[in-house]
Amino acid sequence: NVTAKHIVIFIAVVALLCALLIGGEAGVGYFRYRNEMNKINGVKKEKKDKKEEGLDAPSEEDLEKDKLIIDEPDAKDQDSIVV
Repeated sequence: NVTAKHIVIFIAVVALLCALLIGGEAGVGYFRYRNEMNKINGVKKEKKDKKEEGLDAPSEEDLEKDKLIIDEPDAKDQDSIVV
């Protein structure tokens, strides 16, 4: 009772297992390579203990002072301007 459907499913499962095996082996090999290179170069991982501070949003006063920020569109219709 072996049909073509069973053969295709078997080949797909074998191919998936082979892909996982090869991918896992490559990942482990790369991990070992990076650790060895870090040992040779003397590079150590540094933990980021400091929390980076972000920028604050501008206040209402800053928005009023800044003339580059345009809240309203121009009175002229942009489509009607022909250059």
